[in-house]
Amino acid sequence: MLKKPGLEELVRELEKDYARWEQVYMAGSKDPFWPDGVNANLCRNHILCGKRRIRELYPDAEMPEIYYRPLPQELPAEYMARKEELRSAALRSYTRYISDENFCFIRNHVERIPETDALRGILDALLARADVLKNAVLSGDYVAMRRYVPFPVSWTVKMKKKQKETQDILSYHSQAAGCSDKTRAKASGGRQPIEECGRTGL
Repeated sequence: MLKKPGLEELVRELEKDYARWEQVYMAGSKDPFWPDGVNANLCRNHILCGKRRIRELYPDAEMPEIYYRPLPQELPAEYMARKEELRSAALRSYTRYISDENFCFIRNHVERIPETDALRGILDALLARADVLKNAVLSGDYVAMRRYVPFPVSWTVKMKKKQKETQDILSYHSQAAGCSDKTRAKASGGRQPIEECGRTGL
């Protein structure tokens, strides 16, 4: 059988729920998937349940002061705190993404890497961060913006590393293509294939 919680313990839990609601309402939460309104209303439900538990478990006791504290307002589910601040931060992050020289190099050369190469999937995912953030700003999706704010310092280091890997693999494919061309030319007595001649204008 579960031990009955003390009245002081229930009061402390209720105080935490009120403080949590205030925090979400004023500063927002860090939830990457749900708006602040959903989280604030969840805190509100906890407050309701906390008061009910006090009344049910201690019906004959003098109700503590917090029991009579007004219930926080119910918010629209889509409510988000500090919208403008969040949007400004998202714009700054997006600008840093697209201004990064390694990002620009990868974006300009990623199509040259075969989709079957494992690196291609990694690069596509890294580049997608900027696209997702841009779409979030344009559509007013503040929850999505929050997932990419603040700008991750580790991202710059990662992009520099991937830029080097991109250069290496492009060089590899370029050399492989050159070797293949030489092999075909040798097999044909030095003549270029018809389709290649057409492409080069010969």
